Amino acid sequence: MNIEPWYTIKCIFRHLNLDTEDPNAFVYEERIVLIRASSDDEAIALAEKDAQEYAKDTDCEYINFATSFHLFDDKVISFSEIYSEMRESALEPNEYLDNYYDTGSERVRK
Repeated sequence: MNIEPWYTIKCIFRHLNLDTEDPNAFVYEERIVLIRASSDDEAIALAEKDAQEYAKDTDCEYINFATSFHLFDDKVISFSEIYSEMRESALEPNEYLDNYYDTGSERVRK
C-alpha cells in the first residue's frame, strides 16, 4: 500500500478589515496547512484552492504566494519537523530577527 507523503504549504494573505495602528497599513498572515499529496505540485494546487476558500471565509485576500515543505516522516507526531525555510543573509542574528521576524508589528502570542 503506497501512502501519499505529507506536505506543509505556507500561503500568505492580506487582511482587509483588521484594525492597524497605521491607517495606511495592512495585516498580512502567513498560514501553514498540512496536506497529503502525491507530489509537491499537487500539494500546492490543493493548498491554493484551500487558500481561496479561506480568503473568502475570512474577508482577506490570498496574494498568490505559496511555498511547500515535504515532510520526511510518514507519521506526524510531537516534534515532527513540519516546516523549514532557509534564507541566505549577511545580517547578524539580532539584525536578521529584527528584519524578518521581530519587527514589532507581529500579531503573535508570546
